[in-house]
Amino acid sequence: MTGHSIKWCQLFSGRHNAAQYLLQNVPPSTAKEDKIVLGFHDDTGLLVAICDLLRNYPSAGEWWIGLLMIDPKYRSAGLGTQILQDVVNMARAEEATALWVAPLEQNPNAQRFWERHGFVEQRTTHTTTRSGRTNTVVVRKKMTL
Repeated sequence: MTGHSIKWCQLFSGRHNAAQYLLQNVPPSTAKEDKIVLGFHDDTGLLVAICDLLRNYPSAGEWWIGLLMIDPKYRSAGLGTQILQDVVNMARAEEATALWVAPLEQNPNAQRFWERHGFVEQRTTHTTTRSGRTNTVVVRKKMTL
């Protein structure tokens, strides 16, 4: 990752080792080989978006989108939709049966984005960050790939 990318991850998460954590962290009993982190660059080579994926999570044949982070200057221009379509195509090529995502409840733009792309609410749950902050997330699932 470039210096810009590492700073971006640190700003996003507040963690000194955020970039390393993003690239290496997987849930218990998940194979490291099932972790995919995609970077998307503009025409100048600047990293403008990151997408973190897990294959075979939460169940075999399903994929989890752990993060879709787009530089604010590049939002609302179709990049998120383009990235999601790339992810759907990758998942479809590996015969995935579903995609999961859990955006923060307090992020209405993210909620609308995922709804607009066919992700249906399954449940609301709470997560706790390493710093002790509690977030509410809306777990969503897209069945039709």
